[in-house]
Amino acid sequence: MTRIYRMKGVGHKADEQKRIIVQAVGARVDMDYGGSWKENEDRRNTMVFIGKDIDSLHIDQLLNELLYINTDKVS
Repeated sequence: MTRIYRMKGVGHKADEQKRIIVQAVGARVDMDYGGSWKENEDRRNTMVFIGKDIDSLHIDQLLNELLYINTDKVS
């Protein structure tokens, strides 16, 4: 059984110049803006999961579904 204890990440949103900082402990998830991206900086979404028996393929599938849902709603 997958158990995620903690998650930390930095996100990029196309229309935002600041980093999006994501942290989760248990069921609590916090998001806030961080510092601005530098002009030539590689803007990637990066997440680190800490837990036990983590199924990385399942997490990849869930995150890709979120991306699909978001791009599907864009007209």
